[in-house]
Amino acid sequence: MANKRITPEMVANALGIPVQTLRVAIQFEAYPFGKAFKKPGSSTYQYLFSPGAVREYLGDKLFDEMMGN
Repeated sequence: MANKRITPEMVANALGIPVQTLRVAIQFEAYPFGKAFKKPGSSTYQYLFSPGAVREYLGDKLFDEMMGN
């Protein structure tokens, strides 16, 4: 599998939830597979997802579908 970046939109779609719900949940560490970072002086967050943790949470089949495999 190529190193494809996992976006909040991809994960939210796989979970069947609105993307803003996922973003807020990640900010509050409600899911074990992502982190939200805010650079000093910025008002926006950046999101980082661990592919292994997302795969473990979603399961192989759903993860592969999300990644387009």
